[in-house]
Amino acid sequence: MDEDREPVAGEAGDSLREPLATSPARDVEDPLPQRLRRRLDASAEAWCKSGQAGSADVPFLGERLVVDRRAQRRGWYAAAACLLLAIAGWWPRLAHLASDAANGISPLQADAERGRQHLLKSGGEHVGRWAWTHDSGLAADVRGEVVWDGKRQEGYLTLSGLEPNAPAGRQYQLWIFDAVRDDRYPVDGGVFDVPVHSQSMTVPIRPALRVSQPVAFAVTLEPVGGVVVSDRSHLMALARAGGN
Repeated sequence: MDEDREPVAGEAGDSLREPLATSPARDVEDPLPQRLRRRLDASAEAWCKSGQAGSADVPFLGERLVVDRRAQRRGWYAAAACLLLAIAGWWPRLAHLASDAANGISPLQADAERGRQHLLKSGGEHVGRWAWTHDSGLAADVRGEVVWDGKRQEGYLTLSGLEPNAPAGRQYQLWIFDAVRDDRYPVDGGVFDVPVHSQSMTVPIRPALRVSQPVAFAVTLEPVGGVVVSDRSHLMALARAGGN
């Protein structure tokens, strides 16, 4: 092989005498030509505009409200049935109220009297009845009785002849004397009012404590709201257990 051969113009150099020339490595790619960049930007802008214009042509898929007519009718039928049941349940009560109003009896008084009658019919041997006494110092014209069921802890007073308490600014208060308690501290049975022109009253007993063995019931006239311990200076009525 001739090592002094000259290279031919336009041909690559001899691999044995000199290596092929290589281009230096490029760390950063050449930027896009300005012309090409402008064309790309224009195409992107045109595409965005065409998308906005075409969105108006997209149909709107709204929700359609579907009403179940059968279920709606069933709901109305159920409501009507409930209304009829309510009317049927309240009709006797409304009839009682109309009758009481016609006789000049307040609803509270009518309810109390019905409760008393029910207690007398259903209480049996547990129900005791004691009349108001006419001892000296008590109003002679007070009439009525005490009905008490020790098992149910339920009872009622019937009273007539007590003066209305509204003008005096006071209230009547019931006291229950229990054989197992100190006589100085009878059980509070609740306060009540006697309205003007009241001829007879039925008052439910509301004991503050359980009564084991009642021996007497007393009514006093106290400040509005009642007192914790009465001085008994205004004793208005008294009923002793076993009295008739």
